[in-house]
Amino acid sequence: MKKIIGIFIMTLFIITCIPVFGEMQISKSENNLELLQQGSGTVYTDKFVYQQGQSVHITFQNNGQDKIDFGGPPIFLIYRFSIIFLASAWGFIYPDDVGLVLYSLNPGASMTDIWNQKNSDGIQVLRGIYRLDIPYYDHFTNSQHVASDYFLIL
Repeated sequence: MKKIIGIFIMTLFIITCIPVFGEMQISKSENNLELLQQGSGTVYTDKFVYQQGQSVHITFQNNGQDKIDFGGPPIFLIYRFSIIFLASAWGFIYPDDVGLVLYSLNPGASMTDIWNQKNSDGIQVLRGIYRLDIPYYDHFTNSQHVASDYFLIL
């Protein structure tokens, strides 16, 4: 019963906060939401809703005509959505440092990484709405982009 009430409250929260996401175009892709962007990179998770402690599998794919470059490890940045005194914000959660390795993905290639739901201090993150970003450079458009995806931890 407690879990059902929690899911109901989280769903209600998401529905009321959708306008906060502003001008983003969101489309359904397999079993997750993915941000549409002009670049060639797409990021998605293996599912949309996670229980606390479950591993989040993050896949970054090059759907373009030329290679894309990005840094790591890890290849992603994690933010948590918060509302404080009727103001909303995405608070940075993980990681404190990104490695100095340069990765490249050829057209059609993908790379998967795993996040263990821990913040930069190694502590389990709270329930909530999360966004993951992967900044990258697209050689076809000769410009920088950010691929983003959203998921819930209940």
